[in-house]
Amino acid sequence: MDLYRQTQRLANLQPELRRYLVPMLRRAAQSQDGQLLLAPPNPLQEDTPLRLSLIPGVDTKMYQLMVALYTPFLTEEHLESMFQFIIALKDKPIGFLSLGKSNFIQTALAPGYTGQGFGAETIRALLQWYPLDSIGWTTHPANIPSMTLLKNLGGGLLQSKGDSVTGRIWSGRAAPGEARNKLDTALGKADASYKKWVKEMEGRKEEAAALKSYLEGHSLS
Repeated sequence: MDLYRQTQRLANLQPELRRYLVPMLRRAAQSQDGQLLLAPPNPLQEDTPLRLSLIPGVDTKMYQLMVALYTPFLTEEHLESMFQFIIALKDKPIGFLSLGKSNFIQTALAPGYTGQGFGAETIRALLQWYPLDSIGWTTHPANIPSMTLLKNLGGGLLQSKGDSVTGRIWSGRAAPGEARNKLDTALGKADASYKKWVKEMEGRKEEAAALKSYLEGHSLS
């Protein structure tokens, strides 16, 4: 990915050239088959790697279905981000990841694919491909899974305001102690609100069925 990293460095050093460099970055980000492949070990079959991929682009339909199911945890910012990826397992879309203005990230996985390390794996890969000192993180103050992922990646919270908390992940080092303490405090406060949200989401049966049907019937191959 040498060309990709060199182009990204130039884009960071010369913001006025970003409009010209973005198409180059998109092309440089793709392998010959148009995918960026990750291969973590399969916990069920050690000799068969999971085919986890980041595919440049946006699946608008999948995203809209996930917004409907996960509201208010997701925003429309993903559709406006500079760099957008579909997270795929083998040839099936299972979520999305994007990097937007000021290097803020947004990501989500469909039900049934959380808690398996996919989110952490893709974000670690993103930090390898993009030579950034850090990435920003904004989430809803009741979103325990998002804040837990931030903690597992060594990040921390910087501030909390209204319906959002803002954090950061530093490449190659853990967050400062104060930021980690703020994250722990926010996680402790979120328990009741998160449980309430889970009950609300479980009642969105039509939204969940629509997303499941779309993912099962959609292949990226």
